[in-house]
Amino acid sequence: MISTIFLSLLVSVLSFAILSENYYTNYKNSAEETINQKIRLSTFTFETAERTSEQLSNNERFLTSLNDRGYNPSVVPMLNTLKNSSFGILAVTAYTDDGRHYSTFNISSVVPMNAMSDYDPFEEFKESDAQSTLSIRTTHIARLYNDVLYDPSFGMITYIEKLSDDTGAEIGTLFVDIDPAYIHNAYFDYSSHTQFENTMTYIIGEAGTPLRNASNTNEGQKYIDEASNTFSMSDDFQKLVNKETLYGGHTIVSVVPLESFYTTLTQIGLLLIGLNAIIITSAYFIARRIEKNITLPLSALKNKMLETDTVLKKPE
Repeated sequence: MISTIFLSLLVSVLSFAILSENYYTNYKNSAEETINQKIRLSTFTFETAERTSEQLSNNERFLTSLNDRGYNPSVVPMLNTLKNSSFGILAVTAYTDDGRHYSTFNISSVVPMNAMSDYDPFEEFKESDAQSTLSIRTTHIARLYNDVLYDPSFGMITYIEKLSDDTGAEIGTLFVDIDPAYIHNAYFDYSSHTQFENTMTYIIGEAGTPLRNASNTNEGQKYIDEASNTFSMSDDFQKLVNKETLYGGHTIVSVVPLESFYTTLTQIGLLLIGLNAIIITSAYFIARRIEKNITLPLSALKNKMLETDTVLKKPE
């Protein structure tokens, strides 16, 4: 009986270890696949902003209007058309190299070009040979969008393109602001994924600061610091953390809670304990039945045989 109990416990422990390892691998692979798919889908908005910006930057009428030394009212409607080309585009601003700017109807208190020049990543872009770049930042952002004071901690994602005339001379810069809240809600909402519904996504700005959003928590920074280019368990064993590349070479960190994993693991453990209890209980009753039907009769027969043998050997 003791050997049966020991063997049953050993099998249960080994089974739990194997099942746990396999389930963890499957859970991690599933999370990685889900997150990478969402990152791939998010490129649609960035590519749309890039394509429409390129179309406008090659529009001769737009470039001629922008290059006028006076205010040209035909510029703003073209910027509004670009803004309306995608749900994710929040606002559009065109700067001229002589310090003027034009903006879509829904943005106010735009950062002047001389202030933008104080922003090192932008200044590096202006001095480079690159024609365009994607900026993710928490500073140098317009104060008002849609007549609402914008909190810079939410950050701004901006597709920036240099504008040149037909001679190739640079005449200005186009800023296409992409709403970070739209990116989070449209592509990184995990509510439909039961296992990963509380996953937190952190888009990292150029200064290394994560953009704030409604689904993230203050504890996120410690997981961001732990993130590497492979999915791995956090130091507190409560999350899966991973660092991937977003469109434009920027960093996005995903933090996947393991509550669902541990819940399922607990259920597996309880199932094995239950099976183990059934096996041990069954073994006990089988042993009792064997003892009653076989062992005890054999013992009685043995005792009777010994008594008979004693009687036969007893001298007359």
